[in-house]
Amino acid sequence: MDNLNNWQPIYQEISELFGRQVAQQFFEQYRGTTITFPMHLLSRSGTIRAIKADHAAGITIHDLSQMYSLTQRTIHRYLKL
Repeated sequence: MDNLNNWQPIYQEISELFGRQVAQQFFEQYRGTTITFPMHLLSRSGTIRAIKADHAAGITIHDLSQMYSLTQRTIHRYLKL
């Protein structure tokens, strides 16, 4: 278990990013579990608040859609909430 080259690639990557101990803790906690990470860091309500604040600061709908990887239609809908 000492040779990192013998580890599964995902654990090698976690080890490179966060360190060997974190990778081992991650393995012990989640082994066998399928994990899917959301595409966006912010929650929906957090995204709406951030978009409203950015729009109030003068950022255009077009720029907001690019910043948040959302359609302009979605940006308009969020601003109405």
